[in-house]
Amino acid sequence: SGDQAYASHFTAADALLGDALDDEDSRVRDEAFRTIWAWNSSAPQPALERASHCRHADLRERIVREASRLKSESWADALLLRLCQDGAGRVGLLAYKELLEVEENKTRADVHAAALSSTATETLVHACRHIDAASFGASRSRALDLVDDPRPQVHLAAIECFDRHRASDETA
Repeated sequence: SGDQAYASHFTAADALLGDALDDEDSRVRDEAFRTIWAWNSSAPQPALERASHCRHADLRERIVREASRLKSESWADALLLRLCQDGAGRVGLLAYKELLEVEENKTRADVHAAALSSTATETLVHACRHIDAASFGASRSRALDLVDDPRPQVHLAAIECFDRHRASDETA
């Protein structure tokens, strides 16, 4: 029937667009994302979730920007938290900064913990510099691990973090 044929074509097109999100050509990725976004504009969660797994950081940055516009939605907040941990520093840092734009997020331990879970230097340094005292208590052991990080910027930021929040902590 016509409905089955439509569904079959839609499924095939959707699979091709999903593959195109990982294309080497940024123009192909952009067009694929625009199409997926248009198809899912009334319910953007699946499109953003799907594209957030793309292997190209430029597209994941775009996902951060789109999700940040919707961060009042719990799923968008969760997506931004996950993207804080992105291995590409500019993606994780952007997600962390977007979350910190909301005043109450500045004291959310899970926001700082997500950034401190990153492997990216930029994200870790920013998290060490912006974690509040209450959240620091919950992430102290991770911050202590970062004191021994071989990257000088991370090592120094972790020490400064301890100096700000626990200057008398002899373990650090």
